[in-house]
Amino acid sequence: FPSHDSGMKIDPVLGIDLRDLILYDNQLYLALSSKTYPSQLLRVDGETLTVQQRVNIGAFPDGLDLSPDGKYLYVSHQHFDLHVYERQSLKQLLRKPATLWVSGVTATADGQSVAALLVRNAINSDKDLVRLLDTHTFS
Repeated sequence: FPSHDSGMKIDPVLGIDLRDLILYDNQLYLALSSKTYPSQLLRVDGETLTVQQRVNIGAFPDGLDLSPDGKYLYVSHQHFDLHVYERQSLKQLLRKPATLWVSGVTATADGQSVAALLVRNAINSDKDLVRLLDTHTFS
């Protein structure tokens, strides 16, 4: 990685908040949340820290994870859903509704399921760990 003085700036004063990031194959994937602009999923070159791709993803992403094979990128979303993207193209493959705020997301080690925490609210809420997705059928 380059030194910190040549990095990219994410400015919370402008209402942009880094919600999560993942490094895979020298690519950074960032979930940026914003109240005033569309929230975005970014793919950033790990060497130069230049943005290679941006995808508007609605409001308030909350977590990222990759499938064990690196093919899919899972994005939990505060608007009660889980998004599935093809990692290389960032093409959205699925938007799966949930009954509550989806906070955090993780693919199981065998790659067969995606689990997440469902939350009722942001403060003092119980959290339920649930299986949200069967990766073979995307159901």
